[in-house]
Amino acid sequence: MKNLSLLLIILLTACGTAKENQSDEITLDSLKSEVLSIHDEVMPKMSELRRTRKDLLLRADSLMERNPDRAAMLTTAANEIGDANESMMQWMRDYEPEFEGTDEEIRKYLEDQKKSIQQVKENMNGSLAKGKEVLVSRICQKCDSNYAAEIRFENDFSDETLEGFFCTLDKQCADQVEFSQLTNFSFFLALENKPKVSLKLISGFEIETSLIKEILENPVSDQIDIDNVFHAVKDSDSDESDLKNQILESLGIAISKSS
Repeated sequence: MKNLSLLLIILLTACGTAKENQSDEITLDSLKSEVLSIHDEVMPKMSELRRTRKDLLLRADSLMERNPDRAAMLTTAANEIGDANESMMQWMRDYEPEFEGTDEEIRKYLEDQKKSIQQVKENMNGSLAKGKEVLVSRICQKCDSNYAAEIRFENDFSDETLEGFFCTLDKQCADQVEFSQLTNFSFFLALENKPKVSLKLISGFEIETSLIKEILENPVSDQIDIDNVFHAVKDSDSDESDLKNQILESLGIAISKSS
């Protein structure tokens, strides 16, 4: 009877140890899966990171002379994306999928790797979000005449220049005579050459109606062909119908004044 009890204890202990070892195995496998799952979640964003970084650097290069502060902001965002991208590459180089050691050592290694790849994930998502935000942000200095001058004196100007121009407009600039005169001429040129884009930007920046009327109803130069501007706006396929009608009305007033 005593021998039977001893045998039973040995069997129960063996079963318990086997279950414990099996549980440890499952825990380690589960931990490894968690590490790889985080990696697999963010890995597809690598191409988007590279594409966004490229766009940031191209935009920064185009603004280096005209708007160095904006260019610096774009470059900083691009560098952060580059660092995040490199952190993923470094993690992949360092990770040992077949790390060997005791169960305790393996668990410690996987826990460290989980923390590491989680940080990589946060860096990638954070830098990507910031990069996209900086790309679409409209940062400008009110009453800055650089964009207006580019429209006034360049034969061909970009949509980006238009965006910068309309962003600088504000009623607070009214007392700056040189800026106001240059802006007046450039506003007509923008509408004449790129009416659809201009209307979209005017709407997007929510430029005050009173400022638009003040500019369009009072052209500062005889060189402005108001009729051409009127027909360019009228013939545009802009979705900003209310704004379009408002601008046509102000241009009509300007035409009647010049008759």
